Amino acid sequence: MADAKILSREDNIAEIEITVPAKRIDSALQSVYSRLANSQKIAGFRKGKVPRHILNGMFGAEGIHAQLLQDLLPEIYSEALDELTVIPTDSPEFDPWPTVEEGKDMVVRAKVEVLPEFEVGDYSRFELDLSESVAPDPEEVEETILNMRKKKATHKDAEVRPAQINDRVTLDYKLTIIDLEGKDPETVYDEAKGVTIHLGDKEILPEIEDKISGTNIGEKKDFMVKYPANYQNQDLAEKNVKVEIEVKKIEERVLPEIDEEFLKGIGAYKTEEALRKGVERNLSAYKRQIRDEALRNRVMSMILERTNLDIPQKLVDEEVESRMEKLRNMLEQNPDGPDFEQVLAARGLTEEKLRGDEEQVARANLKKQFIYDEIFRRENMELTAEELSMALAQYASQNGLTKTQIRKIAKDREFMSQVRADLKDYKVTSFLATRALYKEQCENQAAGDDAPAAQPSEGEIKE
Repeated sequence: MADAKILSREDNIAEIEITVPAKRIDSALQSVYSRLANSQKIAGFRKGKVPRHILNGMFGAEGIHAQLLQDLLPEIYSEALDELTVIPTDSPEFDPWPTVEEGKDMVVRAKVEVLPEFEVGDYSRFELDLSESVAPDPEEVEETILNMRKKKATHKDAEVRPAQINDRVTLDYKLTIIDLEGKDPETVYDEAKGVTIHLGDKEILPEIEDKISGTNIGEKKDFMVKYPANYQNQDLAEKNVKVEIEVKKIEERVLPEIDEEFLKGIGAYKTEEALRKGVERNLSAYKRQIRDEALRNRVMSMILERTNLDIPQKLVDEEVESRMEKLRNMLEQNPDGPDFEQVLAARGLTEEKLRGDEEQVARANLKKQFIYDEIFRRENMELTAEELSMALAQYASQNGLTKTQIRKIAKDREFMSQVRADLKDYKVTSFLATRALYKEQCENQAAGDDAPAAQPSEGEIKE
């Protein structure tokens, strides 16, 4: 490891000195020579066996040293930032430019603009209006089992009667957007024939479902509805729509009994009691996941609110540009899909509006990153080789990579930097979670109990 120290810090400019041991210089030189030897085809020498003096003659000592610095400077600079209490807001200026001498330590000096020093807000305790319990209510269990039965349901023609809840209704429909002020012409938004709707399953707006209920086969209806602002289809959100329907068929849903055949069809359950216990376990796991995500988000929001830190606009702009570039690159990877401008148009956005939205996200993300980095340093946390290996193994498993492939990407500096950043985030998040008090604990303490802060079990808070 290189030894780093701050020589001076004035007006947000820090001067850093990094001493790189001779042993590391020699190791880095050997890597450069090996790479060059493997890249050259020279008569009389096997690939990878070209002597150093031949390579020196081909590239010159300055050329080889330049390649070494190109490899080594980003590494040692990154390590120095991890060790020191500074956060750069710009690229470093190396002055004087480092020189390499084999067998000797190398001293590197850099000046860099840094984030002003700040004090992290109090993170000793987070009182949350969040219940610790993840036990499902009996009604949730029953509803889940009912939905499982609905998926296995059969249907039969209903007797001559109007449609009612739990029926499957086949109908034709037409949706027409109408401007009640008369400024825009009527627009047919959608129409289809032979569409099936399960009444009571919340597949459509309650107002439309209510109108279908009570309708007989062959009957036609038209009525007005206004879609809510938060409707999932933004094309219809807050729009006044004329709905025209004609019922073609009404079928009664027949739910299966919870018998041996039903249990065999949905999993390895032998009894109805085993099914209920399995549903309870699954619901508990799901609710725990939701609760833990809420805990992470609330603790993060609270530490951001408690910390006074202004993010330099330069960093925000760079982060926004990076996010925009990633979006463009992602779209370009699918030549048959929409391009950047088409995506904006589909979302009803301009590039300026998107940048504005991204700026808010970028500012919050940067603030979180800097605060979490400071907590990581202050609490003397570290990333072990074992943790990095486990993170790589998990990444390999999730992406179906072989050992050879994972060894290759492990040499990618940018990739490993992201792995370390994710691990640091996870460790700080887990640490802060131990400082959280759930609603029940807050109530107990308010009543005079000395209940300790919540201590999620290892592995409970997951990214």
